[in-house]
Amino acid sequence: MYARGHVTFTLDDARRLRDASLASTLSVLSRAQRDALLFSPTRGFYVIVPPEYRRDGAPPWRWFLSPMFRHLGAPYYVGLLTAAAQHGASPQVAQEIQVVVDRQVRPKVAGRQRIIFIRRMRAAQAPVIEVTTPTGSVRVSTPEMTMLDLVAYPRHAAGWGNIASILPDLVPLTSRRGWKDALRVAPRVSEVQRLGHLLHRIGAGHTDVLATWLHGHVVEPTVLVPGGDRTGVFDPRWKVLVNAPVETD
Repeated sequence: MYARGHVTFTLDDARRLRDASLASTLSVLSRAQRDALLFSPTRGFYVIVPPEYRRDGAPPWRWFLSPMFRHLGAPYYVGLLTAAAQHGASPQVAQEIQVVVDRQVRPKVAGRQRIIFIRRMRAAQAPVIEVTTPTGSVRVSTPEMTMLDLVAYPRHAAGWGNIASILPDLVPLTSRRGWKDALRVAPRVSEVQRLGHLLHRIGAGHTDVLATWLHGHVVEPTVLVPGGDRTGVFDPRWKVLVNAPVETD
């Protein structure tokens, strides 16, 4: 299949190509996996490992992520730190590839790569861009959606200091239309408050789009760092209590 330009295939594809029984096909595929010629990140889906990636155990995740989710019949997009890096930001290096989905999916190991999945209920509606890869394309959250995800999942973003360090790299890529599209995914009000506060601190533009969105919602005072102390300096514009120092790199 690789000679035909295909990097991924399903069990059904293999059966049709070989015109063989299920047991015989599984036996051949298992042997190929033992010989590090294939790997299977999810049941019934296989990725060919070209010779140059045999030592790594798998080709880059960009080669197979979209076909894998087509096989699963599930929406996805590359998000958070991985998306920030795709947009040219320089975040603290994540130890895994971060993918946003609308359901629970267990982490997957692809050779030396670890892919983790973060659940956002309306992942299918999130605005994305298609980034070209050697084998097709992958869906990557827009800069605006990436920022909303970073403040929604700070544990996966290496903390608030890292988030604040990433924002200046993403802000020049944003637009008013981009913000409106991202806000349609209906983030929590407190997430928009926190992001507005951080963007205001760095003197970013378009914060009025976030403020306008908040005017249509009930806005209660919130803390910058959930679960932290309830003492600190209060930002009256965004109704955010800055309850921990945010140190950027």
